[in-house]
Amino acid sequence: MNRYAHIALIGYMAFFMAVGAYFPLSSADGDILVTSPNGGETWTKDEAVTVTWESSLTTPVMIKLYKGGEEYYFLGVKTASDEILSYTVKDFWDDGADYQIRIWDDYGNSDISDGYFTITGGSGPLPVDITVTSPNGGETWTRGAEVTVEWTSTSTTMHTIVLSGTTGEYNLATASASATSATFTLTGSFPDGDDYRIKVKDADGYFDYSDDTFTVTGGNGGGTDGITITSPNGGETWTKGEDISITWESSLTTPVMIELYKGGVKKYFIGVVTASDGVIPYDVKDFWDDGADYRVKIWDDYGNSDMSDGTFTITGGGTLGGISSIWIIFIGVVILIAIAAVIFIATRKRK
Repeated sequence: MNRYAHIALIGYMAFFMAVGAYFPLSSADGDILVTSPNGGETWTKDEAVTVTWESSLTTPVMIKLYKGGEEYYFLGVKTASDEILSYTVKDFWDDGADYQIRIWDDYGNSDISDGYFTITGGSGPLPVDITVTSPNGGETWTRGAEVTVEWTSTSTTMHTIVLSGTTGEYNLATASASATSATFTLTGSFPDGDDYRIKVKDADGYFDYSDDTFTVTGGNGGGTDGITITSPNGGETWTKGEDISITWESSLTTPVMIELYKGGVKKYFIGVVTASDGVIPYDVKDFWDDGADYRVKIWDDYGNSDMSDGTFTITGGGTLGGISSIWIIFIGVVILIAIAAVIFIATRKRK
């Protein structure tokens, strides 16, 4: 191969590499490796701990505690490349030597601790003593009914009553420093379930949970009713390069994933925020295809979700990184013609 052929080959390669650089990946490509706890560690209740992993992904990942090979408690959501989650070991978690951490994303990347680790002990008496006495395990609460929470406390600050479950924590009521009970009507956007506890906390961060779980029933509360998309919800038009906001209504405290669908197929991941934020600002990407068949889906890891009621439009011309795809092709063709011309002229001169 002579040097002119080399020039042509390099030109072709440079052109297609440049065009390819403008296209983003619509799914994850990589791995997740849990590094700690990975087997043999011991966590003590109320201790500040860190969960660590290795990953080059930029997708959101969910972190869950497993016990005996089964899901036990949701710890949080982070960006995979953060590689660390700080957490406080809950004092109501069962003692055991069969715990693992699992980390995964929505694209099939996941890992779980290679071996079991242990959770044990307790922190001893606190300067402030709060003890939940009711509900304390086995009760059933019905949504819309009047319920009562009772506790004892030596705190001198206001108390907050929180419903705590694997789907998140939901503030229910507040009470004065001297109060030892609170009665209220049970309402809120939390799903039915049998894994709830009451948490009573004071303004200084001292708290106690029900000793065991109880049931909440009487309505979905979550599911598709837990998240309601308000915009885009059908009929809107987004223009490429435009700053837009996706909005929804929700009182959930779970992390939610926001995704863009086209023609009923998931097209792009937009971001992850807390459900109760109700908004995520975004800029319409230049490389997104024109179309009138887009919808937004918002969902969490516990079955709560919603999708735009109708389709909306994205327009503004097919562009790549702000440069029209037609211009990219045109420039590439010009470059290739120029290279061919150089080769032709050089070959003529040699003759």
